[in-house]
Amino acid sequence: MSPVDLLLITWNRREYVEKTLENLLAGDANFRLHCWDNNSQDGTADIIASLDDPRIVKKNFSTENVKQRTPTLWFFKQSKSDLVGKIDDDILLPDDWISKIAPIVCNNENAGMLGCWIFMEDDWNESLAEHKFVRLGEYDVFQNMWIAGQSFLARKEILLKYIHPENYVYGFPVD
Repeated sequence: MSPVDLLLITWNRREYVEKTLENLLAGDANFRLHCWDNNSQDGTADIIASLDDPRIVKKNFSTENVKQRTPTLWFFKQSKSDLVGKIDDDILLPDDWISKIAPIVCNNENAGMLGCWIFMEDDWNESLAEHKFVRLGEYDVFQNMWIAGQSFLARKEILLKYIHPENYVYGFPVD
């Protein structure tokens, strides 16, 4: 499978982004990372600038905080993969999240966007969740239409159908 293109947008989150990037880059997942800093003044931009990993393919340092829309549109122009995703700057993801999610998204037309469960294990209640599982091919997937935009993968062509540059004010269409 070709590398997944990922976007990380940050602004003044040095303590978080440092841990997030260290965790992400410690693994051996197959991705290309595009980093966008929204004019951080707390050292966040310095951390991104100092990163030296071949999986980091683009770094953009904005002169103002342009929020989510501009970096997202920039990312779609830069990305080369059919499978794209976003990670927030304050998430510690398991090393195997891409290898678990990517095949489901790639092999199932009904999988628009799949993300990670980022909450504490104690927050999971199997009996409350069991009615929300759907079968996608050989995979059981927890279906939740109201995810946060913290970590997910999707086919680029699907996401582009829902972003209209002339009137879309947010980043990825996570609903």
